[in-house]
Amino acid sequence: MNSTTWRFDGNTASKWARLLSVGLLSYVLDVSLFQALFAAHLKTFPAHLASFSAAAVFAYTLLARRVSFASSPLDAAPRPAILGRAVVVVLLALLLRCASLIQLVESWTWPPQVAIFLAAFVGQLSQSIGLGLIVFVPGSWLHPSPSRWQALTIAAVAYTVFLRLACMGSINLIPEEAYYWNYAQHLD
Repeated sequence: MNSTTWRFDGNTASKWARLLSVGLLSYVLDVSLFQALFAAHLKTFPAHLASFSAAAVFAYTLLARRVSFASSPLDAAPRPAILGRAVVVVLLALLLRCASLIQLVESWTWPPQVAIFLAAFVGQLSQSIGLGLIVFVPGSWLHPSPSRWQALTIAAVAYTVFLRLACMGSINLIPEEAYYWNYAQHLD
């Protein structure tokens, strides 16, 4: 069995602290912008998309300017690759946030002004973890370590579980699925 070492020195700790602070700032921007847009009588979905988009661009801009995990210029990924990974991470975070917001508003009947606090937290947390593990990662993408793959696997499984929990009550079965589900429940 391979043993992997997690090197977490002071330099890496300060970069993760910067990632956390950018995530918190983007959360505050996200929630305050949603509240302002919702107070201006914009519907929930457009306000939610606009506030998340602004917060995601804000977070990426700050991190792209300040975070450089590469130990040498040869280890650095090209800008289009970083931007592509960031877009994928942001879209996955948006999907989880949408599912959380729909679950809270429609199934649990929370008002959107309250539900956005939890939905934005879930979205920003998944975005910050994704940006930290996939986009602005410590080390080189040319030589991935086993510990990075372990962390990515754990993050992917956790994301899938949280997405399933968020979508639990908001997606209805199509009639064919409902028929077979009912049939499978009564096999006596």
